[in-house]
Amino acid sequence: MFPKSRRNLLELTYNDWVPSRNSPHLVYANMKFVGNEVPKGSRRLLRYLEGSLPSSWTEEGILQYLKEHQEEFRNCLDWLSKDSFVDFGPIENEDDESQFRERWEKQPEVEFLQQHGLDHGGVAFAPRTGDPTHPFQGLELHQKKAQDPLDAICWYLITLLSTYGSVFVRRCGYRKCRKFFWQRTVRKHFCTDSCRALENVASVCTDTDVEFLEEDETAPNSQDDLVRKDETASNSQDNFKRKGETAKDRFKKRRREYMKEYRANLRRRIIEYRRPEKKRKKKPPVPP
Repeated sequence: MFPKSRRNLLELTYNDWVPSRNSPHLVYANMKFVGNEVPKGSRRLLRYLEGSLPSSWTEEGILQYLKEHQEEFRNCLDWLSKDSFVDFGPIENEDDESQFRERWEKQPEVEFLQQHGLDHGGVAFAPRTGDPTHPFQGLELHQKKAQDPLDAICWYLITLLSTYGSVFVRRCGYRKCRKFFWQRTVRKHFCTDSCRALENVASVCTDTDVEFLEEDETAPNSQDDLVRKDETASNSQDNFKRKGETAKDRFKKRRREYMKEYRANLRRRIIEYRRPEKKRKKKPPVPP
């Protein structure tokens, strides 16, 4: 038996940014850096980071730093979305457990989150300020001061895990997309219905179609690449006129046929199997 007492849980400082499709970790994971331009939809994230970083950080410096470390952050976010699972095989004795613990600490995702979430910014005690009557009652943990842009984002991830036990994102299952999306249901594995259809169609493609799917789809970086892309497109159109159907056309045809079998149920928010429509018998013409 324990004596009755008031709850004084040691929690992390509550973040005003409620988890949603515009959360900082999801926005950053899907940002597309093109040259020196500010990525689309990143203004709110930049304001959030500028308020957390020292005044020496400029907007250009923040974007350059985020661009250089985006792939590391994506790997860490993907690992967190899968319940932070690391498979070392069965543990047979205590020696194996200690060795596995050392190996776990050296995992790139663990080191990344440890460095940017705790080590850089530091952790300190703060009073709980949510109660207006007693504003300095209780304890909370908060980040002292972020040293780089990733420190603030990783601390936000830690607050989500502490409060909700989830980061609320999942990586798209389509191998050519791999975009992070806001997971509304446990069964949703693709960011769009198009990606789901493409992945299912790709699983039954021929070798020629698979080679077509695995072609590089990166955007051109120079004017020469644009000219080369136009020439390739014109040549492919000429080949289509001469040789007939291409692998791309066969792929699109399979995709259209696959999508005809399913439909979106907005009320239940799921994708349902579309039953084939019954052919109605034509009524015999009425004699004059």
